[in-house]
Amino acid sequence: MSVAKIVLRNVAASWVGLASQIIVTLLLTPFVIQRLGTEAYGLWLLLQSMVGYYGLVDMGLRAGLTQSITRRIAAEDIDSVRRHIAAAVPLLSALGAVILTGGTILAISLPHFVEMSDQLVDVIWTVVMVQAVGAAIKMPITPYGAVLVGLQRYDIANAISVVTRIIFALATWWALSIGGGLVAISVVLMLTNCLDSLIRVWSATKLLPGIRNCGLTLDRSELKEIGSVGIWNFLIGVSRQFIYFSDAITVAILFSAKAVAPYGIAASIVQYGTSLVVTSTKVLFPTMTRLSKQGDIGALTGLYITATRMVLGLSLSMLIVGSAWIRPFLSLWLGDSEQSIQLVADVPAIFVMLSLAFMCVGIQRAGTQLLLAENKLKLVACFLFAEALINLVGSVIAGKLLGPIGIAIGTLIAAFIMGIGFHLPAHARLLKQSVPKLLIEIVWRPIVFGILLSIVLFTLVGTLGQIASFAWLCTAGILSVSSIALFCPILLSTNQLSDVRQRLRDFSRRRRSMIQS
Repeated sequence: MSVAKIVLRNVAASWVGLASQIIVTLLLTPFVIQRLGTEAYGLWLLLQSMVGYYGLVDMGLRAGLTQSITRRIAAEDIDSVRRHIAAAVPLLSALGAVILTGGTILAISLPHFVEMSDQLVDVIWTVVMVQAVGAAIKMPITPYGAVLVGLQRYDIANAISVVTRIIFALATWWALSIGGGLVAISVVLMLTNCLDSLIRVWSATKLLPGIRNCGLTLDRSELKEIGSVGIWNFLIGVSRQFIYFSDAITVAILFSAKAVAPYGIAASIVQYGTSLVVTSTKVLFPTMTRLSKQGDIGALTGLYITATRMVLGLSLSMLIVGSAWIRPFLSLWLGDSEQSIQLVADVPAIFVMLSLAFMCVGIQRAGTQLLLAENKLKLVACFLFAEALINLVGSVIAGKLLGPIGIAIGTLIAAFIMGIGFHLPAHARLLKQSVPKLLIEIVWRPIVFGILLSIVLFTLVGTLGQIASFAWLCTAGILSVSSIALFCPILLSTNQLSDVRQRLRDFSRRRRSMIQS
């Protein structure tokens, strides 16, 4: 299979996985809020954001494992893959025990830092410990998930995610229907996550039989390699957790668990756009690595500019479409209860600020893969750490001055400073371009795209009037997507448009030949 087909297959599979996550969330969230209440749901979102910090215990080892195993599979050195897995599993198992200890400390201390009702205080220890057990069990399974990445079988990895996500949704609905609460949801999540891990082990050993029965070792050379890039991957992991998940914790500490609900909903919607971009840009890494090794700066520059334009186009689409329809969407999705009315009032402004931050981060995405392709891991780690620090300090200060929306403003400030002030100049140096020239090349087409889309979308808002049913909302959505598709060609150069037209003509010609034969 050609490189282009592999990349397209992996991107499509990642999008399917993301779509399943969005659908499950859309269908399940109103039911969960109704059964748990706003405060308990806010606490659940807070705990979900904290679960990501368990991953910091591995000090970047899991990211290093993925990189090392991918390189060894690419070199077809299966024996070294076996040795790597055999050395990693006992090390990661020990770190699982550390997670259990950290979970115990968190369960005891959390009620002292976050305001919550006595009813939630009574169950918080159980909920946190169940989540910690699930995270500890998944830890030693990590190398087998890395095998799927190394084999570039994103289609299988995402199929597993889709199946287990559907199982989680059905089990959660059943547990809440019979009167279960936070404890029941946490148990369901732990069991489905463990099922997901076991299926990945089975799939990895099926696809790569040579890694079966690896055994356990403490090979010093393997352990040294596992830890050699751990410090920078650890710094990247810490920084990403603070950037993407510290806001909910900051809201909870500065305000209350209840205040996390509107912020968490807005952040979740934006996070779906972030996930779509991340899954799409990650597949640029091998191609950029090959172009870099070949010294083809022209092709590398073209790929970087095109990818960044598309990311900015997606970011603008989410901002504009979301600003146009988020209020009627929330009203229909969450219902008309007293709790829902307050959420509908609070979420839109936070969504707009976070969407603007997401647009600033868009400048970083393709460039991060470029930096990694040029082996600039240390620089990526330093950039992310700086953004995390600015984000945390800015969010705390702005939050105290402006309330929960100030947290989102702090995130926007950090993303803008790092995207324009640091990432872009680093990308320009690698591509041997001036910063102003590169910035203009990147942004002028997305700006035209955004202006035209805004005119059409807000004309639609005035034309359709109040959206009072899901049918009207679906109509608005279809018209919005059609508008995006209509203006998308603006993001591509003339040569790229010609290439797309030629590919469509070739595809149509092959289809006609198949039908006639």
